[in-house]
Amino acid sequence: MKVVFLVLLSAAIPVGRAWMANRRTSLFHTLNVVVAAWLAWLGAAAGPDPTNSASDVLSYVALSLTCCAGVGVLGARFPGASAWNFVLLGLLAVMLLPVAESMTLGRRILLEWPRLVLVAGILCFIALNYLPTRLGPAACLLALGGTGEVLRINQPASLFWTTGTSFWFVALSPWFAWLSLSSRRQSASQFDAVWFDFRDRYGFLWAQRVREQFNNSANHAGWPVVLHWNGLRLRSPLDPALQDDVLRNLKALLRRFLPDLAETT
Repeated sequence: MKVVFLVLLSAAIPVGRAWMANRRTSLFHTLNVVVAAWLAWLGAAAGPDPTNSASDVLSYVALSLTCCAGVGVLGARFPGASAWNFVLLGLLAVMLLPVAESMTLGRRILLEWPRLVLVAGILCFIALNYLPTRLGPAACLLALGGTGEVLRINQPASLFWTTGTSFWFVALSPWFAWLSLSSRRQSASQFDAVWFDFRDRYGFLWAQRVREQFNNSANHAGWPVVLHWNGLRLRSPLDPALQDDVLRNLKALLRRFLPDLAETT
């Protein structure tokens, strides 16, 4: 676990860069939970022997915070981004009930089927929400790592418990996310650059909603454009003035998420 701990520790670089990049967006509160989850995973990797029940507690706390970060994206919109923290606190309280039971009864954490469904459902959501984006590989690694920890906690003799594979998945996911975003090719237009940046940050659900809103407004205005998942498509050439209007419309839709972007409109 020493090597895994070092890899997790080095993930402070991509996690810190992500926090800095989103500190003035509606994802700020979500990134705070991401930092808390990373610290919890770090503590779990540096914690006691995996055969000790305390290791289950540390890992499950880290897993719970990771799930809260995934759900936090759903409320990442102004106004209301701060209020969504109360939803996350409620979710965290529910998810940490097995920890309270473990400490009260003096036994290992036991995840019954309803709790397994809750954790598995959130991990699945994280993976699927970012799967169509450049963060897809990182999200899948994180979901696999979380699944491995669930198996380790409920089945101590499983492969994940003996090899620590789940911790490797979690430790590598921030680096995969950073490399995926860093390797993004330069977009052909400013519009596509803005769209891809938003899409990759917020995932499928928010991006799909914004895409539908943009297409509805473009159709109402009679613009010969359609926003697809992979960028803007033109039915006919646009003059410079109309290009500015199209870009301005997208930025106006994104002002609830990226205030700094809206200020450049």
